[in-house]
Amino acid sequence: MNWQEISQRVMQNLVLDRPPIGLHYQETSPDDALCFKGERGCLMALLKSVEKGKVAAISGDAGCFGGRYHCGFSGKPRPETAKFVSQIEHYIKTPEICAKTWSEYPTPAAGGKYLIFQRLDAYAADAEPEVVVMFGKPDSIAGLHVLACYDRGADAVFAPFSAGCGSIVAFPRLEAIRGTHRAVLGLFDVSARAVEDPAVLSFAVDVARFKEMVANIGESFLQYEAWKKIRERNRNGT
Repeated sequence: MNWQEISQRVMQNLVLDRPPIGLHYQETSPDDALCFKGERGCLMALLKSVEKGKVAAISGDAGCFGGRYHCGFSGKPRPETAKFVSQIEHYIKTPEICAKTWSEYPTPAAGGKYLIFQRLDAYAADAEPEVVVMFGKPDSIAGLHVLACYDRGADAVFAPFSAGCGSIVAFPRLEAIRGTHRAVLGLFDVSARAVEDPAVLSFAVDVARFKEMVANIGESFLQYEAWKKIRERNRNGT
């Protein structure tokens, strides 16, 4: 796979301002990788540096608990976490609803000691990510949404309640494991939005589904008049 060419093709056709990011697990951390020190740090903020060409390596012994959980390093959530989400953050009405949600959508276990994030165009031809993550403004997200539905119909995109990191790691990995392969629309997490552009959402999909979407670019609506108008207005900044 020529990931540099694929990344460029996706960015041009979907008018993405920011490069796609890939993630995968491995047993070692690159020497110059960004990482968390201590039990603080937001993964979503760290990805800004990844977009600029850095590599990030997340492990189970650093960063916030939520991030470690959604990256598959901590097993089940702590019992007090449901109360925190419900009674401190007030994102879910009761701890029971929160616990039920986690039970229905369990985070897959980590596939290695480190979870690596890097730009999609940095992957070698003989390697591939497990999940591809894109960040876009409404026009780009609309294009990605329709492209995901193009060969599958209505049930192709999923927008679950989730932490920002859950929507780009845990949920797309679970979709792949379950064989449903829905794309995951995210960044509705109010806390995570504090470190993100107010006009941006995330769109994450497992790599098998991503390849199918890319294969459909040439024959889809992306080459026709309605989308050409949207693409042109984004290129002109209007």
